[in-house]
Amino acid sequence: MKHCTLKSCTLNWARLIKFGWNRDSTGSGVLSLLGILVVFFTLDENTVAEMPESSQVIRKVVFGSCIQQDMPTPIFYTIAGEFPDLVLFLGDNIYADTEDMGVMRAKYERLGANSDFRRLRARFPIMATWDDHDFGVNDGGADYPQKDASKEEFMRFWKTPPQSPLRSRPGIYEARIFGPEGQRVQIIMLDTRYFRSPLKKGERLFRQGDPFTSVYAVRSGSLKQVTSEGNGNDQLTNFFLPSELVGLDGIDEEHYPGTVIALETTTVCEIPFDRLDSLSEELPELRGQLYRSMSKELRDDRRMMRLLSRKTADQRLASFLITLSDRFRRRGYSPYSFRLSMSRADMGNYLGLAVETVSRILSRFQQQNVVAVSGREVNILDMQRLITLAEEEAQAANSR
Repeated sequence: MKHCTLKSCTLNWARLIKFGWNRDSTGSGVLSLLGILVVFFTLDENTVAEMPESSQVIRKVVFGSCIQQDMPTPIFYTIAGEFPDLVLFLGDNIYADTEDMGVMRAKYERLGANSDFRRLRARFPIMATWDDHDFGVNDGGADYPQKDASKEEFMRFWKTPPQSPLRSRPGIYEARIFGPEGQRVQIIMLDTRYFRSPLKKGERLFRQGDPFTSVYAVRSGSLKQVTSEGNGNDQLTNFFLPSELVGLDGIDEEHYPGTVIALETTTVCEIPFDRLDSLSEELPELRGQLYRSMSKELRDDRRMMRLLSRKTADQRLASFLITLSDRFRRRGYSPYSFRLSMSRADMGNYLGLAVETVSRILSRFQQQNVVAVSGREVNILDMQRLITLAEEEAQAANSR
């Protein structure tokens, strides 16, 4: 993972509140400066601002990440000048990078001794989560041996109340709702470390028949789902890309219907389903996202049935490339240039085609200047032609 520096820290915060100083440069800068001075020098630094009541309207939220505990933090003055209703610390709030909890506590204490930070915490309510460096190790996850001890240090420093649900469940994720209906703001603080499970190529996330306990969000990499039909044949039934949820098809029968395997080095975030279920009751938007994900599962199943029952080999492969293109587009990547993490054999298994057929059709698409393929790198040269190929009637396709 890319390390954050003080420079990136300043940019991360300043980009979100950059209008603070610039806006006051026309003449009200003195008043803004006086406001900051009042905020920073008239408070007891040992106090902690109380969290807003659930009925309070939240109009301004400031958020950022990457605080180097041993370096100056002038950015806190700018934050104070915005007079936010809520401040979110999104991780790498210290750079602990250790399994020694004494070292971690000392670094927290150095941040806590920072007078700018203490004044900020005394004046404005703060919600916090961690990322890898304050979790304890660069790019760490579920295999970090001190994750529970690190959580204790996190709660001690951020003064988590004794009655907080964070103290009785794994991880540090939480959600809060502020404001009345019509002015409601929901803050969901994710924990992308405690449950993060690194998988190497070929490793299994879970096996077919395992009890259903969690769904998984793909952070990076990709996976495939394989279903054993009992006769020795394995059918590849799905691929999963970053930001997609894995395991939703296990809810109904309370076990996973297929084995999910990493196609490359992959990281996922485990979401215990009982927690997801309770959160979805509190957060209508999250419930809506779950419904959309489930709907996508059904839609993909129907698309797969049509693909295998009615379409020719050319149509199947063209449809597959179009679907991948659309999935990459929806995730902010190029819909025209992407890498196939799956092998030709996996593609053939998924589409019901021999691996030789897949290679032959790709070569034909290249000759027609529809796509350019180099190894697993795909460039779609003529999207409209590819769509036409996917929609052609079987007779027209067979006549070639």
